[in-house]
Amino acid sequence: MLAVAVFTPLPGVNVISPITIKASATPTSKNSITAWWVYLDGVGKYQGGSVGSINTSLSASAGTHTLLVRAWDSSGAFGDQTFTVDVGTVAVNVSSPFTGAAVTSPGNIVASASSANTITGWAIYVDSVTADEQDYGSSINANLELAPGTHTVLVRALG
Repeated sequence: MLAVAVFTPLPGVNVISPITIKASATPTSKNSITAWWVYLDGVGKYQGGSVGSINTSLSASAGTHTLLVRAWDSSGAFGDQTFTVDVGTVAVNVSSPFTGAAVTSPGNIVASASSANTITGWAIYVDSVTADEQDYGSSINANLELAPGTHTVLVRALG
């Protein structure tokens, strides 16, 4: 079976346009990769040739989009990965903690952001109350005192 691995973007992440897509494919035994297609919301947007990996960018409007990255090999077999991404003007991705994770206090909040503009500030809200602020930088790493119980955390980057 032909295997396709997408390295960028990760499924479900927030991104800005253009969306960078990096992927590689492993052909079936004794075959070689012959073609690539990347589809955005069901429309073919990128066609690649006989290469083992691709690195391309696609423009997309703001909102949620479905990406399908597909490769074929010389036997006619194909493999693909389908996933969604959220396109915005500022993309914030929280790497810690994961949604629903149990944490101890202080809770470590780690996030990164990308934007066509400079990130001018950050704010972290816990249960709708400002818990931390930071000026500038493409990431934030904050340790916050949290009371026992379930909390809603919002991480916002300004750009």
